Amino acid sequence: MKIQKIDFEDGQLAQAGYVIVDGIRYETVEPVYNGKIPLNAQQLNALQENVEQAIEVVDANMDNKFSKTGGTIETNGYHGIMLKRNSSNGGSSIRFENKDGILGTVGFGSTKSFIITKDTGQDGKADLIEIKNDGTVNFFNEVIVSKNSGATYFRFRRTDTGVGIRFGVAQNGTKAGIYSENLEKWILSCEGDDIFLDGKSKSAEQLTDGTITITASDIGNISAILDAINGEVI
Repeated sequence: MKIQKIDFEDGQLAQAGYVIVDGIRYETVEPVYNGKIPLNAQQLNALQENVEQAIEVVDANMDNKFSKTGGTIETNGYHGIMLKRNSSNGGSSIRFENKDGILGTVGFGSTKSFIITKDTGQDGKADLIEIKNDGTVNFFNEVIVSKNSGATYFRFRRTDTGVGIRFGVAQNGTKAGIYSENLEKWILSCEGDDIFLDGKSKSAEQLTDGTITITASDIGNISAILDAINGEVI
């Protein structure tokens, strides 16, 4: 980037100042200036050179940080990088594209909720996640938690009471189900072809249309399950 420079030149004195009083011409004393940097053509031209050199340095740094293969923005600012929309209406977001078109956007919608949107090609776009002002999180598609080792689960926990429950796969990678953090045990799980309620196996004959048939001996287990989820039926 180049600035459009103006070639400043100092003016040449063509006529000294004078006044005429009663028909008589009197020469005037020219003003005298002092200061560290006089305002003249030399200083103005030097200022333009400095500005142009600063722009070249900025351009060079940007070229080093961004290229066809990517780049990094480094900032020590508290707010990092700020995107500002000069309007009180509408949202503000970052859009990602490649040579084939839009990949998706990340930002805030007109209702000030945070939205992650993925472009789906000819079908348009689809919102993936929305976080509303009240903290509500909406998932608009299938949510998958995937790991190649270790326990894998969704965790729900109340910070005020400490009540927590997990839905997922155990450390061994073969058991899956519902685990109570308060009871520190699986309250409903399956492993292989076996189904367990409170750690007790249920045979295939005890299943009806995929639902566990509860017997009288399971009443205590049901109570434990309800206690584990803070007495609320989900």
